[in-house]
Amino acid sequence: MTVELFKIILSEFWEEPLETGTIRELRLPLDNKSITTVIGGRRTGKTTLLKQTINELIGDGIPKEYIVYINFEDERIPRESHVFNDLLQAQAELYSEIDTIKCWYFFDEIHEIPG
Repeated sequence: MTVELFKIILSEFWEEPLETGTIRELRLPLDNKSITTVIGGRRTGKTTLLKQTINELIGDGIPKEYIVYINFEDERIPRESHVFNDLLQAQAELYSEIDTIKCWYFFDEIHEIPG
């Protein structure tokens, strides 16, 4: 069941310290309401930039439960488009009191999911 899997993955993310590697000078915009896409070659720091941004949000007082980071290279995640609904359901079941409108979603390697 993918919902139960996402509960595990979300819990792992929230419980483990976030390693960021080399600090990047580039900053993602945090004040817009749009989707921001980070593209670039392999091993150029895209994941580091995402994690650095997550740490910045936490430093600004955003509770970690309002931040969702999923790496779609995780072999446990099925390569099916329904996984997004399952992810939202898992988050809602874990934290029913959270308003998902106020959440930040970081999807690493999202191209691994068809459609």
